[in-house]
Amino acid sequence: MTEHPGETVFLDANVLYPAPVRDFILSLAQQGILNPKWTEEVQEEWVRNLLLNKPHLSRSELEKTIIQMNNAFPDAQVEEYSHLIPLIQLPDPKDTHVVAGAKHGICTSILTFNLKDFPPKELAKYGTCPVHPDDFLSDLIQKSKENSLLAFTTQVFRLKNPTMTALEVIGYLKKSGLNKCGVILEEWIGSAKSK
Repeated sequence: MTEHPGETVFLDANVLYPAPVRDFILSLAQQGILNPKWTEEVQEEWVRNLLLNKPHLSRSELEKTIIQMNNAFPDAQVEEYSHLIPLIQLPDPKDTHVVAGAKHGICTSILTFNLKDFPPKELAKYGTCPVHPDDFLSDLIQKSKENSLLAFTTQVFRLKNPTMTALEVIGYLKKSGLNKCGVILEEWIGSAKSK
C-alpha cells in the first residue's frame, strides 16, 4: 500500500466530477504528493451530477470508480462528521457538509472550483481554506517535478478506451479548469522531447 505523506486536502464534488482532473489528482496522490480526502456524500454528489449531465453513463460504472478510489486510498473517506454540520455557517447551507468533512478529516485545504461558496474567513475558523485546484496543483507539481511527471505519464498510460497522447490529456486538463497545470506539463514534455 502506498503511503501518502503529502498535504491533506479535501476534494469537493466539482473537482471529482471531471474525469481528467479526478485522474490527475489521484495519480499525484498515488505518488505521495498529496493526501486526498472525501466523504460518501461528496462521492454521491459528483456521480449524481454527472449522470444528470451525461445520461449515457452508467451508475454502476461510476460506482465501480468510487470502489476503486476507496480501495486505492483506504484512509480517504471521512466518516462521522455530521455532528459538525449545524455548527458551520456558509452562504449556501448545502455546502456545510464539505467543510464538516474537511474539518473532521484534518484537511489544510478544500480544493474547489466554487471559491465564492467558501469564504476564507469562515473556513479559517475550522482550520482549513478554499483553494482553486489549478492554483494548488500547479504549485504542488512544481515542487515535485519528477514524481508529478511520473504521476502524469502513469495517468496517460492507464487510458485504454480510448487511448490518448500526453498532449491530448493535457488538452482535457486545460478544458476542465487546470490551465496552469496544463501549461507546465506541456513545457516539461516539450523539453523532454527536445533532449
